[in-house]
Amino acid sequence: MPALHASPRIDSVLSWLGFGILALVLTFAPWCFGSWEMWWFWPGVVGLMASTGVLGLRLLICGGTRIGKGSELRASRLVLPACLAWLVFLAYAGIRAAQSEVFLDAERSILLHTTALLVGLHVLVGLDRPQRRALLALVVINLFLLGSYGVINHVATGSVKVLWAPGFEQYTIDHRATGSYFCPDHFSGIMELALCLALPLCLDRRSTPVWRGGAALLGVLAVTGILLSKSRGGGLTLVVIAAAAVVWGLSQWPRQVRWYLRGSIICAALAGLLLLWTSDLRYMVRFKNYFGGRALATASLSEKKEIVTHRLRISSRGRMIGGAIRAWQTAPVWGVGAGMHQNIWPHVAASGDGDREKGIWPTLVNDKFHSYEVHSDWIQLLEEYGLVGLILFLIPAGLWFVILLRSLPRETGAHHPTRHPPLFAAPLGGVLAAIAMAFHSLGDFNLQMPATVWLLAALLTLPVTLPKPPPPA
Repeated sequence: MPALHASPRIDSVLSWLGFGILALVLTFAPWCFGSWEMWWFWPGVVGLMASTGVLGLRLLICGGTRIGKGSELRASRLVLPACLAWLVFLAYAGIRAAQSEVFLDAERSILLHTTALLVGLHVLVGLDRPQRRALLALVVINLFLLGSYGVINHVATGSVKVLWAPGFEQYTIDHRATGSYFCPDHFSGIMELALCLALPLCLDRRSTPVWRGGAALLGVLAVTGILLSKSRGGGLTLVVIAAAAVVWGLSQWPRQVRWYLRGSIICAALAGLLLLWTSDLRYMVRFKNYFGGRALATASLSEKKEIVTHRLRISSRGRMIGGAIRAWQTAPVWGVGAGMHQNIWPHVAASGDGDREKGIWPTLVNDKFHSYEVHSDWIQLLEEYGLVGLILFLIPAGLWFVILLRSLPRETGAHHPTRHPPLFAAPLGGVLAAIAMAFHSLGDFNLQMPATVWLLAALLTLPVTLPKPPPPA
């Protein structure tokens, strides 16, 4: 069907309409408790489908001649294979969702993957250059507001309430900040994304004092939010983000300066970690008690290994991950089905050392809690979609990470401050965000939170569309 020839004015109206809907979803989703509950999840899904519908209408009436104007896709030869590989994974996920026994849970699982693609697709081909800059600025401002609310709410009320709703008692007792999320670990996750944007803005040689000062403020706020959340996964991810920033964040600087800065940062970080570890802060006590507390101090090496293994096994995360692995072993190739974890959980919650015929009870009967999510995104992906699904997911994810690395600007000449440092800091932000979420997902389910997933999709695709920095003079 031939494309209609609409006027540039109509195309501009549709372009900003699509941008407005996308920006609205990305802005308000984190303020709706992360959009995890279905009554918050569905409005976000409808909004993203509407923005995609506007993009489709533009393609129909403009024939693609004005779509993505101002886009300069970096590492463009890998972008198409990565997108096609993601479509292959989605096709497989759709088949497994259609075969799942509980349709509503399968539907949510496949929609979470699909909407992430819709966000990335709109950013890649649906926004022009001013809209990409505006979206990145809007994301930074919103993350600052989310962090400010989380810190102020915790200092003022102890996070007794999450927005207008009562917080969970198990977190208020431990005096943990939750921000606009019910779980402090997920508040930590969104603050990790804030830190992943703040650090590149500080490290970018082209940042002006105003940009660098604002980014430093955002970084301090993000770290404060992570520490107040008392999330062990967030604390470890904080270290991983800092290490990745040391490796890739200084690539613009001359070699001698680069290695001097790396050495100084590493020494300061080690000193800070040692000081924190020897302190009696509640946050550090949570770390120490998780792995055996004072018993580790006097134990031998073999005893320490046994203590840590036992503590991990009896922990709630250990029991959920163990149950998910037992479920996966029943269908290792194809998985148990999309979204089926919480439905299969009662059958695999108890440890596998019981024997019904002999009347032997399992060591861990686990009759105290229900597991809606595995608390490990990677294990849940393996459990529900099997080895095939995990491999099909890792292929586009790996390709996109290579694209982000190849998008990093590198220079060794004199720096040139600019009014638009996000154009240069965005690729590093995408690299750090990918590493942060991949690491934290080993022991949590941030990628089951729609608001976090949608924001991550935008952060991973924005750097690929922004223009490359001009070469140094």
